[in-house]
Amino acid sequence: MKAASASKTILSSLGLWLFASSSSLVSAFDYNITDAGSLYLIDSRTGISGLKTIFVDDAILVTVEDVAWEYTGLEGGMDIVLYRTLVDGVVQATGNISLADVDRELPTSFDCGSVVVSESGTSTIEVILSVDGQPASTSSDYQVYGAGVSIIPLIWILCMALGTKMVELSLFSGIWLASCIVTGSLAQGFRDTLNVYLVDALSDGGNVSVILFTVFLSGTVGMMQKSGGMLGFTRDIAKIAKTARTGQLACMTVGIIIFFDDYSNVLLAGET
Repeated sequence: MKAASASKTILSSLGLWLFASSSSLVSAFDYNITDAGSLYLIDSRTGISGLKTIFVDDAILVTVEDVAWEYTGLEGGMDIVLYRTLVDGVVQATGNISLADVDRELPTSFDCGSVVVSESGTSTIEVILSVDGQPASTSSDYQVYGAGVSIIPLIWILCMALGTKMVELSLFSGIWLASCIVTGSLAQGFRDTLNVYLVDALSDGGNVSVILFTVFLSGTVGMMQKSGGMLGFTRDIAKIAKTARTGQLACMTVGIIIFFDDYSNVLLAGET
């Protein structure tokens, strides 16, 4: 009995030693950040994400994405990530992020505080991440404007469409103007208009479906005009809409009937 008790005591002590050893190995942090990834901005007030420009005096949440890690083999490191967020070289946010509970499921994104830019122009936002004193940084330049600048492309498109009667040219010039605002450069704005906002947009299946649907529907409306069907439908509506009030009622009714798509509603109700 004494031998069995002694064996149990030895086994229990051995089990506790192994558990303590394995726990120390697991808690030893032996990774470093090799690439701080890229910045992702979110408007703090509205929650709009993926910002390309910044409004003056707006609070912006800064997130770092696509962080890359590398195994160092040096056990016993700290399991804390320190971050510093700078705007034009001035620190605006600092903090630390504990990795004690992540085990080997290392995170690839971090929330790195908020910043506020008080002057318009080009500003550089930089985030420095460090583990055990080994820093890795990422930065990006952003154009900073007053909030009213965002409506300028829309006003330009409306004025161009009314003045030239050319919708396609007006839309293209509006996209180019907005791209110039985002990039802060006429040349880069033109390149991004072609490569990002046209070519990349056309490679998206959803966008192509909307374009094809609109083209085919416009063709159908045009065919109805040439065949006289639209004129007949308009005359039938005119028999009912003899006053301003009944005219508004007829237009509203057509808009309600054509409920299945907003583009169809505008094309058909507008033509009628």
